[in-house]
Amino acid sequence: MRTEYPDSVEYSLRGLFGFMRRYADQTTVLVFLGDHQPRPEVVAGSPRGDVPTTIVAHDRKVLDRVAGWGWTPGPKPAGDAPIWAMNQFRKRSLKAFGPRD
Repeated sequence: MRTEYPDSVEYSLRGLFGFMRRYADQTTVLVFLGDHQPRPEVVAGSPRGDVPTTIVAHDRKVLDRVAGWGWTPGPKPAGDAPIWAMNQFRKRSLKAFGPRD
């Protein structure tokens, strides 16, 4: 399973990037994240079971709204990337992209 897991992630990312190449335009924003933590066999005893989240956008203004989040550019998070619960991500996203008062 450990050797096949990266292949499944790569397959998923190829599908997402293919979708972006085919259907996206200058206004498209894609947020993708895993739907569950990796199996213990995949993380090899690590106590962490984080689910990476990535925002893909052509418009730099979109990424500027999350610039203070401390995220790593690209789809692979750095080892010291911030870790949030899903409800924290939701709150931050709504604040960054929701209605402005």
